[in-house]
Amino acid sequence: MLGRSPELKELKDDFNSSKSSLIVCFGRRRIGKSYLVNEYVKNVSQFSFEGLENQNTHTQVLAFYEALKQRFNLEHSQKKDFKNWINVFDLFTKVLKKQDKKIVIFFDEFQWMAAGRSLLTALIKKYWDNEWKKLNIQLILCGSVSSYMIQKVIKSKALYGRIDKEINLKQMSPSEAQLFFTKNKSKLEILKYLMIFGGVPKYLNDIDQKKSFEQNLASFFFDKNSSYINEYEKVFYSQFKEHTVYEKIIELLSIGPCNLETIAKKLKIRSGGGLKSYIKNLEDTQFIISYYSNPYNQKSKIKYFRIIDPFLNFYITFVKNNQKLIISHKDKNLVMNKILKGKFEIYMGHAFENFSIFNALDLAQKQGFENEVLSWGPMNIKGKNSVQIDLVYFRNDKTINVCEIKFLNKEIDPSIIPSIEKKIEVLKNIYPDFSIQKTLISLYGANKVLTASNYFEHILTLQDLIH
Repeated sequence: MLGRSPELKELKDDFNSSKSSLIVCFGRRRIGKSYLVNEYVKNVSQFSFEGLENQNTHTQVLAFYEALKQRFNLEHSQKKDFKNWINVFDLFTKVLKKQDKKIVIFFDEFQWMAAGRSLLTALIKKYWDNEWKKLNIQLILCGSVSSYMIQKVIKSKALYGRIDKEINLKQMSPSEAQLFFTKNKSKLEILKYLMIFGGVPKYLNDIDQKKSFEQNLASFFFDKNSSYINEYEKVFYSQFKEHTVYEKIIELLSIGPCNLETIAKKLKIRSGGGLKSYIKNLEDTQFIISYYSNPYNQKSKIKYFRIIDPFLNFYITFVKNNQKLIISHKDKNLVMNKILKGKFEIYMGHAFENFSIFNALDLAQKQGFENEVLSWGPMNIKGKNSVQIDLVYFRNDKTINVCEIKFLNKEIDPSIIPSIEKKIEVLKNIYPDFSIQKTLISLYGANKVLTASNYFEHILTLQDLIH
């Protein structure tokens, strides 16, 4: 299996403990939840059942019984005896009691298994408390509808205090994601892929290693026969119950960052618990990030939200409003060039900035101060001396790191200094007690003149970003 070593170790360590445990795993579409657990259970005794999409409870129960019958060679019972979950769970409990070694129970697509209701969670609680936790089992509940898994499982009163581990499976880090590429791929090409597809295993796995970056881009997004033409809609439909509301939030944020009040006003949704819950779910799936206009003084400043997911950003920018053109065109390369012409280089500059923000803690580690970071994010200082900073770190050792992010196919020269000095001057006036360090994040670093000046305390290049 490529990557996911920390998650695999976490599952294995838990399995090797002497007690039964209940684990909940969730995450966005295509992130590899089922693949992770299926790879893990290959080496242990297990029973797996995947819920059936858009089927009622009775159908789920009968399918569960058939899976149970096949796995444990049951012959004495008939389908007509199983009308609800209690019937089949009673049989399941008897089977579990006969096992002579620890077993993993994997309920995949749990939200479908539950038919979108809360009853099954309550029953899990009953059987866990009275029977299953006394046996030698590891129960894993996995689901792709994050809103359901969070609200109806993790935050449910039924399972409160019973869940031993929560695995919110997120995008792979650049170091893990690069394992999907052959050794012949350059670091620059790998970076470009990550700036478009992110660290989503399914997307990375579908990249044709024999094709160039441009060829894969054309095949994924601009070929009328591509399965990814409708991926945007599928992402929301499979991820969220009220998918249209989430789409509207994302479409609004695609115009630019917004605060909660603006989102509520534009979409005519009250800015209370409902909207905050939608926003939280989008953050949990790493579709958006939140940041304060001033990352240091968070209590008194307004929080903003922006799209950070690379795939959604690219799709919204170039594909969503061009679907008719793409579908009606035979030549994928021709239509791609037409849509991207004059816009792609500018877009990649923004994508590189998002890549750096998304991996900010990883970049802090490479600079040697990850343990000192208090907060980080973009910074927008308004007023008479307004400045915008791509990425800034506030550290507990009274130091501010100002990051300048440049996606250029050349080394950076000293002409960059005046604009940075303006930003530093504003920061000095606001934070006189802080020392300030400067970081350059670019493809090829500083040229000889800029390097000789020792202007930047830290310089990160392509070699640091993809390693």
